[in-house]
Order: sequence, then C-alpha cells, then structure tokens
Amino acid sequence: MPLSPRAVFFILKGALQVRELDQAFKYFKALQAAREGRESSEALVPQTMMMMLVHLASEKGRLGELVRMLASMPISEQIIDALLSKCAESHDSDAAKAVEKLAKAQRETLADATYSLLIKAYKPGQAIRVVQEVLTREGSAFSPDLALSILDHCTATSNVDAADQLLRKMKPMQVKVVSSFIGFYIGVEEFEKACDTYETDFQRASNGCPNAMDASLHENIVDAAVLCGRTHLAERLVADSPPRSESRGPLALLSYASELFSACLAILEKWNSMVSYWVVLVF
Repeated sequence: MPLSPRAVFFILKGALQVRELDQAFKYFKALQAAREGRESSEALVPQTMMMMLVHLASEKGRLGELVRMLASMPISEQIIDALLSKCAESHDSDAAKAVEKLAKAQRETLADATYSLLIKAYKPGQAIRVVQEVLTREGSAFSPDLALSILDHCTATSNVDAADQLLRKMKPMQVKVVSSFIGFYIGVEEFEKACDTYETDFQRASNGCPNAMDASLHENIVDAAVLCGRTHLAERLVADSPPRSESRGPLALLSYASELFSACLAILEKWNSMVSYWVVLVF
C-alpha cells in the first residue's frame, strides 16, 4: 500500500527527530518524487525541518550528498547560508562549491551574507575568485561582515591590492571596519597607508573621537606614525590618548603621555640600529 505524501512527511519528521539520516534522506527523496511534475511555490518542507536536515547531514559528514539532492528544488536564502555556514565549520570546500553553484542557479545576485560565508568556506587560494567577484561588482555598498571577511582573507594571503581596492570602493563609515583596515596595514608593514587611513577614514567614521579606537590599536598606530616619520601625527595621537588608570587628572595623563613618548624613542632607537646593521652589510 503506497504511503500518502502526508504520511511520508510525518515519517520524515520522525526520522529527523531520532536523528536517522538514512531514513530522513529516503523519505525526503520520496517527498520530492511526490512533488515531481507539479508546479508549486510552497516549500517542500518547513524551514525548521530543512534546518534540522542540514545540521544532521553536516554532523554525519554527508553535506555534499544533501546539496546534490537540493539541486532540483528552490532553496531559500536562509538555507543556502546555513549550508555555507556548515561548509565553513567543516572546511568542506567541495560542498561549498556545490552550494555556490546551487545559489547562483536560483538568483542573479548573491546577498552580502552569502558572499561572506563563501569566503570563509573556501581555502584562501580558492576564495580569491569570490573576493574579486565581489570587488568588481557594481555599487559601493558592503556590509560590515562582508568587508571583515575580505580583510580576513587579505590578512591570510597578505593581499594588499585587494584591501586597497576594497577601501577605495566602499569608503567605510563603521569604526570597527576602519580599525580592521588600519590593523591590516600595520600587520603587513604598510605604515603610511595605516596612517592615511587613520587620518581620513577613521577620523570621519569616529567623528574625530580618539577614544573610539581600541587602546592596543591606538598604541600600534602611534608606533606606525613614528616608523614612517609622521611625528606630528604621533604627537597628536599621544596627546589625545586617555590615561590608562581610572584617574582622569592631569598627572595621570602626563604619566601616560610620558610612557608613550618613551616607547616612541625606543622604537626609533631600534629602527636606527636595524638601518645601521643593514648599511654595514651592504657596504
């Protein structure tokens, strides 16, 4: 006696609840077969059940098999992102590629959240294609999460060109994103670019409030300004630095400024000794 679609649905639901993936796949395919040839805008199963299926397939290491099963049916953006999130967690770049193909077959443009997850799911050498696709698209709107994912990729690959292109294109207004750009440039020893980004983008994003920057990054940008000879910027940053202690009196501020000035002198001495060492080696 053949099972009705309603009966198949409840068996699928039960299989998911007892975490029987083989049975869940079997009856999910049965539901697909029952829907075959019929046009319907309704989802095959509720989104909560699809999420359960995604999580279970990921735990069992069969995410790629599930993606292949979904190729013939419309999938919501939330399910696409859930699949990519699981691909990123398991470092399954093959499944991520299949999800990307599935997503692009169903929609002309991908959401920023989807692009961000794709970059995280791929290995750095594979993600560069997605990064370039994002950077060459029309418009200058980038979500903070997407911008930070691209910067993480740039950090992993030391890709200064991509970071430069992103900064020119988006002109970020979020303090967190601009701070990440500054941290990236300092990390790759592009001290001039770090200072330029601070003086233009960070000042605009923070409305000139120096306390908007993380304390450790604040000290790093002081060091960067000293190393690239921008002493006026270093002095201004030191003057704007809040005291480290809870006291906000003038003595605490003077003490903190003195500490930073001493640190700057130490960096200059270290830099001078490094230059002298290389001069001796060359000549």
